[in-house]
Amino acid sequence: MAKDKGFIHCVDEFAFLLGVMLVSVTPSSWGQPAPALRAVVSADAAPEAMSQLFAQLGDGKRTISVPGAAWLQLQFSEVRLGPDGLLTIIDASGESQTFSQTQIDAWSGLSAVFNGSELRLSLRPGEGAEQPVSAKIKNIVIGLPASSVSSAGVVTPQPLRKLLGPDVLRFIPDNLRGLWKEGEAPRVGAGTEAICGATDDRAASANPRTGRIMPIGCTGWLIDGGNLLTAGHCIGPDTQTVEFNVPASQADGTTVAPPVRDQYRVDAQSIVDQRGGVGNDWAMFQVLPNTQTRLMPAAAQGATFQLSNSDNPAQVRITGYGVDGPAPNFGAGGPRNAQNQTQQTHVGALSENTGGATSGVLRYATDTQGGNSGSPVIVEGGNVAIGIHTNGGCTQTGGTNAGTSFRNEALWTTVHPAPTAPYQAFGLQTGTVLHPTDPTFEFGVATNGDVFAIKKSGTQSGTTEIHVLSAASRYQQFSLQTRTALHPTDQTFEFGVAANRDVFAIKKSGASGTTEIHVLSAASGYQQFSLQTRTALHPTDHTFEFGVAANRDVFAIKKSGASGTTEIHVLSAASGYQQFSLQTRTALHPTDHTFEFGVAANRDVFAIKKSGTQSGTTEIHALRR
Repeated sequence: MAKDKGFIHCVDEFAFLLGVMLVSVTPSSWGQPAPALRAVVSADAAPEAMSQLFAQLGDGKRTISVPGAAWLQLQFSEVRLGPDGLLTIIDASGESQTFSQTQIDAWSGLSAVFNGSELRLSLRPGEGAEQPVSAKIKNIVIGLPASSVSSAGVVTPQPLRKLLGPDVLRFIPDNLRGLWKEGEAPRVGAGTEAICGATDDRAASANPRTGRIMPIGCTGWLIDGGNLLTAGHCIGPDTQTVEFNVPASQADGTTVAPPVRDQYRVDAQSIVDQRGGVGNDWAMFQVLPNTQTRLMPAAAQGATFQLSNSDNPAQVRITGYGVDGPAPNFGAGGPRNAQNQTQQTHVGALSENTGGATSGVLRYATDTQGGNSGSPVIVEGGNVAIGIHTNGGCTQTGGTNAGTSFRNEALWTTVHPAPTAPYQAFGLQTGTVLHPTDPTFEFGVATNGDVFAIKKSGTQSGTTEIHVLSAASRYQQFSLQTRTALHPTDQTFEFGVAANRDVFAIKKSGASGTTEIHVLSAASGYQQFSLQTRTALHPTDHTFEFGVAANRDVFAIKKSGASGTTEIHVLSAASGYQQFSLQTRTALHPTDHTFEFGVAANRDVFAIKKSGTQSGTTEIHALRR
């Protein structure tokens, strides 16, 4: 009986600990994260019942089963896949994630989040690999059901209780324990200060620009240039992944992860943040390309927010991933519901929008909850944001919620640097795995920065071939090598890559008497054309190269322009390629046949030096827009 009483005491302590975690801290104008309920079991502290799950992985398959888990996430260490080896994770529904060595290293060993309690792992060496593949599981992150916590206690699923043992608290991350004060107990109505009035008026929404940051439980959103914004207090060890297209939660409020294709790893080295309280609480960061689609979220979602430090609207909309549940707590103190930490939105009156060198305060009567931290503060009626939501302050009887305005000059300078003449600086200079190439190669750049090396003739397949240098590997590995349906081509063809990975075959002296555009469809595996058209551009010669922007504008790059530099002339897709939208000189000197060019999603122009380089490899020099 003594053992049972000890276990009951531990369960009660666990209920109190998580119960307080579910309640937002009560002082007015407090930051609003909503961290995911989870236990983190490490290899060096695993209970006996789980020890076999941490055995070293080798060539073959392994099942990781944690009965009672709402979701699972793995972190690997000492991964050795070799040049072409693969690590694959599959859940019970068939959702999967596959890593190369470069990708798992870039993700710091962390996987996506998978729903359910069982995962199947497989390691596969590359063809002809001389060394065996291996990996270790460093941490198993176990999602806890939201229904396991209530004011009456905790009901941990029996199978999970058997695995973790009675000392559950030791698996709760320390940074979660720091979210509350010792001895502070939940109370009815606590933590609802962010709801303005007696009712929660948020409604379901589906803005593709807004994502959920996990496991910290905040909101992040897309802006131009491949960046995302959130609140500064959302930055920390738990700022790990951003999820888009988030599905409904379970009926009890347990969060459900979206497919792997909608999950992105935060690039910790990219983070710029300030945590100076209301008016100076902000962060900007980037994520890595998705492991499955190889796309960046702006390309996958197809939209970004525009920014303004001059708009001062009467009403503002806040869209984000706050907690939810029935009155009177609306999810802040439990219980929760299927809308919990899914995308919701509300419009309210803006009452303050001030600015200064390092401060800019927004105040508004717009409903939010824990998890809304980092949400965009949007001018009602569009997708222009004037700041970042950071703090609750509303009550049933008054008050306002608050955020950081883009009238904070330091924030505005960070997210909206002063304009400069385009293409006057280099953003990247690096060698690649590709051997020196010759005039039979052309190049294009995909929206995620992958470089398409297109072999026009002299191929073993007897076709024009595509060889893709992976941006995730910093151009040290190929992610695709394939034949196409296009016959061998010559010096009269140039190539570019569209946002959807269609390949533009640009005929410089077409039968129409113009430069022509012929688009090989990625959806057909490059076996069909989706567009064949003449353009307004006269026939061109060897002094022109071409690239395709994310919006399908065609960049005609004059290698030896009248300005004495390499010039950029952009044929507008909106005009049906009948007009130029930009004509400019660049920082790059006149170039010759040893250079090829491509255009990235942010309209940076990649100048690719094919031979005669100091590195002895094909080099990439990125002209920054």
